[in-house]
Amino acid sequence: MAQLLDGRIAIITGAVTGIGRAIAVEYLKHGAKVAVNYFPDDKSTSQFQELQKEVGESAPLIAVAGDITKPETGQELVRKTVEKWGRVDIFVSNAGVCEFADFLTISPDLVDFTIKTNLNGAFFAVQAGAQQMARQEPKGGSIIGISSISALVGGAGQTHYTPTKAG
Repeated sequence: MAQLLDGRIAIITGAVTGIGRAIAVEYLKHGAKVAVNYFPDDKSTSQFQELQKEVGESAPLIAVAGDITKPETGQELVRKTVEKWGRVDIFVSNAGVCEFADFLTISPDLVDFTIKTNLNGAFFAVQAGAQQMARQEPKGGSIIGISSISALVGGAGQTHYTPTKAG
């Protein structure tokens, strides 16, 4: 198989399940070195360990657990990646949450958490990646933001989620 990403350094948020996990696995297959972020709890740590087992212990893969709702998480993710591999070539902003809830009864806490994760979390994590890409030599890299069809067509139980994926 062609090594389309040979030697590239990638960061992926929300990378131990779903789309993020699939991206991590494929990037590794194509020769990238990959730093993954996930929420720091036992379940996510176990999911990272399963990912590590799937791709092999010798795969160029590191984990940086952290709460993406906190702006410092993106900075820490970038810092640890650069410490390990010297730069960032690809930043995939994938972390997101969607807990379905009825519009008429949704709690302010759920709305706030969804915005902090999907919109603010993505913003500050991508900002950290872009700052590094502007600092490094050669400058630049690719930033990929994972959205949702819900950004275009909302659905039942998603009135709080839809604007965060369109933002």
